[in-house]
Amino acid sequence: MASAEPAAPPAQACIDRAAAQQFLSLLGKDSASARLRAFPHRANPAKGVIGARKGPFDLAVAEQWQREGRGVYLVINDGGDRKSEITACRAFFVEWDDRPIAWQLTAWRELGLPEPSLIVLSGGKSAHCYWLLEQPIPPQEWAPLQAELIAYAGGDPHCKDASRVMRLPGCWYIDAGGEPTALVELVHVSGQRYSAEDIALALLPDEFAEPVADPAPQPGIPLEHQGLDSATGIPLPNLYDEDFGPPRPLEEIRNALAAIPRRVAGSNTYGDYRNILWGLMPACEQAGHDRELAIALMEAHSPSASCGWDIRQVASSGGEQISAATFWFHARQHGWLPPAPVHNPRPPGVQSSCSHRSQGDASGRHPGGKSSDRNNSSSSNPRGTKASAPGAGPQRFSPRPDSRVRWGKVHLPIPRRLQALEHCIRSLVARERNSLWRYARVREAHAALQLKTALRLQEISQLTLEALDMRNGNRFRALTEDERSAMPPPAVQWEIPLCIPKQDLTIVGGRAKVGKTRLVHALARCLLCAEDFLGFGAPELPRPVILVTDDQGDGDTAQMLQQLGIWDHPLLLWSRRFRVTEANLDALLACLAEHPGAVVILDSLRSITRSCCFGENDPEMGSLIYDLKHQVIDAGGTLLLIHHCNKANDTTGTEALSGHNAIAGAANTILTLHYLAKGNRLIKDSPQRRLVREARSGPPADLVMAIDGNSGTFSRLGTYDDLQVQQEQESDLDRASQRVRKANEKQQEALRYLQALHANGLAGVGLLELVQAIGAAPAEARLKRDLEGETLSTYNALGRFLSHLDGLVMATRVGTSGQSYYLRYGLSDAGAEWLAREFDL
Repeated sequence: MASAEPAAPPAQACIDRAAAQQFLSLLGKDSASARLRAFPHRANPAKGVIGARKGPFDLAVAEQWQREGRGVYLVINDGGDRKSEITACRAFFVEWDDRPIAWQLTAWRELGLPEPSLIVLSGGKSAHCYWLLEQPIPPQEWAPLQAELIAYAGGDPHCKDASRVMRLPGCWYIDAGGEPTALVELVHVSGQRYSAEDIALALLPDEFAEPVADPAPQPGIPLEHQGLDSATGIPLPNLYDEDFGPPRPLEEIRNALAAIPRRVAGSNTYGDYRNILWGLMPACEQAGHDRELAIALMEAHSPSASCGWDIRQVASSGGEQISAATFWFHARQHGWLPPAPVHNPRPPGVQSSCSHRSQGDASGRHPGGKSSDRNNSSSSNPRGTKASAPGAGPQRFSPRPDSRVRWGKVHLPIPRRLQALEHCIRSLVARERNSLWRYARVREAHAALQLKTALRLQEISQLTLEALDMRNGNRFRALTEDERSAMPPPAVQWEIPLCIPKQDLTIVGGRAKVGKTRLVHALARCLLCAEDFLGFGAPELPRPVILVTDDQGDGDTAQMLQQLGIWDHPLLLWSRRFRVTEANLDALLACLAEHPGAVVILDSLRSITRSCCFGENDPEMGSLIYDLKHQVIDAGGTLLLIHHCNKANDTTGTEALSGHNAIAGAANTILTLHYLAKGNRLIKDSPQRRLVREARSGPPADLVMAIDGNSGTFSRLGTYDDLQVQQEQESDLDRASQRVRKANEKQQEALRYLQALHANGLAGVGLLELVQAIGAAPAEARLKRDLEGETLSTYNALGRFLSHLDGLVMATRVGTSGQSYYLRYGLSDAGAEWLAREFDL
């Protein structure tokens, strides 16, 4: 893109009507409704006499205005001459009065903006860049986006008015003397049009930029080939980025500082120049000099005595968070451009790649832009000059939080803002391992995208977990029969068969003092020594164990390990402390690398996350556990995490875990340890415990086990269902014993008779026969109706007595002829044993 040589002004400054009509046509305006205005140069001493003019699009009249010493302007948007009269807006536009023309012509590339639809040279010191809209939009929608565009680009703030007038191509620039000096020229036409949403997307910070495509994850790019992360579409640091590249020499520092205007006292620019100084100091240090040189350079540039500040005091007042990039940014803002980097040819087969935000395609088209010639590989202006090649300009301009350019409001519909946030989260998940830093950046993005009313902070964790799932390949893909036949059938690998899955997360939960730490230490012994664990089985081979006991005193840990006989085991690695920080995680992963396939045991979640800014009841805890899990798994390890349970006595497994349900959701297997209960009372003095297993892999389990206080080991006693049956029998026998103690002589005689039948292997006897056997009814009676008086009363009382001896006496229904039946009474095995032991009948 380039401009032609300035046209020589004729004696009679005539308007190039074809150029004016072309501009009007490109804007899509109707000459019948277009409005012209004319003004003398603001520095013209006779401007009050000359005055302003306004009227319809009549070029003959405009030519007369021009001869009288006025510049001719067009109202770009539709309606009238005043802001209140504008009904529709056709384009966004920017101009700069304080930048070199050469920079203005390619500024859109440095700023990472879409290619302008039109560029007009004003004939003075500015170029006007226009982004034409596909359809006119209301002024209330146009105004905030226009203001944000100008703030971002650092353009003339007066262009924010919807009724703004801009110079009309084909007319002449009239100077302060009222003379025509240069033709206003349309020098670039791209043929592209945009929606308001395209412009809003272009103004988003890089972390919200959407990738061109969503390709499958690929291996990392070596540093020398970095340009764009193919998995995220996010520009990656390159060797010439101020944040990551080599330090710039002192000569470039001097040149950059010279591009920045001298500070003017009382100009309300203290904050900018303070940051420039703070950035200048690390720039000098990176170049091999000290901060004293930076102070001297700034004194020469903007002396303390004449510029209204104390440079040495400012240099000592802070700036620890300001990097050299801040200094280079401000220098760029004032027109400084870094020297072009030395060209390094790409290795054979390496393709250049670029996000759509850096305008990497040949035509510079921006997504959403409509080109009249999509197959055209270059853009030409009306004078036949091709646009400059993409990438020829400097690196993309990136406003810093400490700069005067700040991101304004985001003018996107909610669905697009949500998409931008989702992309930001996916990018951060791929780039940022530290979940705390990532969470802070996601919250910042949430605020910047103004999603407070649409998306609660608690719901961000759901998006983060979805992104983690996507990153780890947990997405839908239908495997065909051929694909399934070609692959080995997947199988679950186990550390402990059907109990602890290999290379996954198992959470061991329990309330305080229930013995969960002892259980995990006993499990560690089984892993280290390849021994059976609670009847599930033993590991195939001894496994290294990395044990973290952050939630327990060293003395208690040593005692437990010595009791189990593993204190001096060569495969055991013990760490007293661990926090979920990047440094600790790096150390853990290094240990895993030295001991491949190790099982990592962390005690406990509550302890290792003490330094986190959120707690176990927050959904962010699920993301943290998910991160920790995959870091260990990716390193080839298996993770066991000890966690606390709530105080409810009627919950087990997943429901018993304390905190947010995202904690359990991150695990494959949940093991919870519980006291046994009798009624509503916990039996805390019993060595027996209940162990519940819930898992995605393997069968569930509900066991009763006992702790050996001498060895610290656990042994399986049976299932919890068996225990419940036993407890029910004991309860029944307890109630029966109270009735037996109160039994009369006839009732005791009936029990002795039933005991004799059981001893002889007989099934039992009917109630009438039993009453006859104890001599309480005549032998000739055949049915109940044959009884009367006291005999009938004895019959009924004995029936009631036997029916209340649950667990001791069993009543079996025996059918007779027809539909009638009778009850046959006999002792149960447990009842007969208990009766013989407890009572001498």
